[in-house]
Amino acid sequence: MCGGLRAARGLTTLELAMVLLVMSLTVGLGGVVATTAVSRATSADNTRQMALMAAQTQRFIIANNRLPCPDTSGDGQENCATPATPQLGQFPFRTLGLGAAITDASGEPIFYAANPALQAPPNVSLASWDYPSGALDRFCQALRQRLGQGFVTDDLAVAPLGGGSCGASNGAFNPAVVFVSAGAADADGSSDRFDGLNRTAVRHGGLCVENPGRAQSGRYDDQVRALGLSALNGLMCLQGRDVFADGLNSSGAN
Repeated sequence: MCGGLRAARGLTTLELAMVLLVMSLTVGLGGVVATTAVSRATSADNTRQMALMAAQTQRFIIANNRLPCPDTSGDGQENCATPATPQLGQFPFRTLGLGAAITDASGEPIFYAANPALQAPPNVSLASWDYPSGALDRFCQALRQRLGQGFVTDDLAVAPLGGGSCGASNGAFNPAVVFVSAGAADADGSSDRFDGLNRTAVRHGGLCVENPGRAQSGRYDDQVRALGLSALNGLMCLQGRDVFADGLNSSGAN
């Protein structure tokens, strides 16, 4: 009988508080799940955009026998300094014949930089070990000459996977090209969407960017894609130019 009267009176204050607490936790959990899903979607979209940039860069090498210079003026055209210097800028979409800028999921530019030794049209002589009578041979010899220099401190560099600065003895390396996309949020609370070393490189002319393998966390949500000098040599110079071009055009490889 008492139970029937209690049910008729409805929930007690304590029971109502418990219901509200469960509801608030459920809503909060839904927000976490939604945020995670959005972050994953953003990362996937940025990855696709950087893959497109990498493919366009490779096509530019085939056509021009050099790496495109970054766009430092924001007009879509490359800005090649003389002598070439390492610097980050926007992707020169107009120079590459694209109709619109390549941006991240938030509509912001994805930053790009190229090794300065490979930006200027190479004028070294043909190498006997390369494919004969091809302008790509000169690019490949310039690339191999740069490889022979080893790590250069004053060049564009990628930080070691374990973190820290870009030093010659701690696992940092000089990339051929690098793409840097800011995360969806200001993860490190710096009032800038770029985090860590990326913020210094993009905003203040630094030459060291975060490692592509750095995991995203509550303090870091940027994305970096880098192609090393050795990797570019293997991709462009250890096979015939026509073979590479045909494969690129048929498969959309990046």
